[in-house]
Amino acid sequence: MKLVVPQFDDQMLDYIQMVHDLDGPRAAYAFYLGRKSYPYQTADLDTNEVEDFIIGFYTQYNKRFGVRY
Repeated sequence: MKLVVPQFDDQMLDYIQMVHDLDGPRAAYAFYLGRKSYPYQTADLDTNEVEDFIIGFYTQYNKRFGVRY
């Protein structure tokens, strides 16, 4: 089943971007899911969901702030 990525506000895009740039897409998805303690536990995350999430994030981030990803 394809993950439906919500529309993020600018603040959430900034938070996700920071986590992504420090620890990658899996950590960014874990943060989004509410796993707030570092290091983020990611072993149980579904790869397809991570991919759907990060593509949605990249698309929204690039639209709002210019092409970065």
